[in-house]
Amino acid sequence: MELTQTLMLSIAVAAMICGILLTFIPFIPGAVIVWGIGIITAFADHFDRITVLAAIIMTALMILCETRDFWLPIFGVKMAGLSCLTSIGAMIGGVVGAFVIPLPIVNALIGSVIGAVIVELFSARKIIRGVRAGTTAATIFLISYVFELITVFTIFIVFLLSIALTQ
Repeated sequence: MELTQTLMLSIAVAAMICGILLTFIPFIPGAVIVWGIGIITAFADHFDRITVLAAIIMTALMILCETRDFWLPIFGVKMAGLSCLTSIGAMIGGVVGAFVIPLPIVNALIGSVIGAVIVELFSARKIIRGVRAGTTAATIFLISYVFELITVFTIFIVFLLSIALTQ
């Protein structure tokens, strides 16, 4: 392997590690960042070390991860017997919480729970449903967050495996 290729891959790995660290901040699309670095590196390397198969796998993982906010809440809302409006309230509350609540990392979680509770209290007017909505919103948020972390690490591992297997 020549020096420029080694340097490029080293820079890509370092940038991906930075992207992984950014994933720990809510609403930063870590999967897109890590995927983008991998795809740019694959194109720059003419798919020599990062194979087309690795690029396809990384792309599929990124799409699955970035669409999780659309398909994951449906499962939680259906299992808890809550309305779709509650899911929308949780998403809006999460975004508002990320910018309004001055607690890093947990601000989006708190906002999501508050949004779900408010919507469920206004629509059902029952405290127990509001509590269930808050619990469900917190669970979905945490599952989504863990899913993103796992996906980002998996994209990184696919990238590293492709480099290791194409020597």
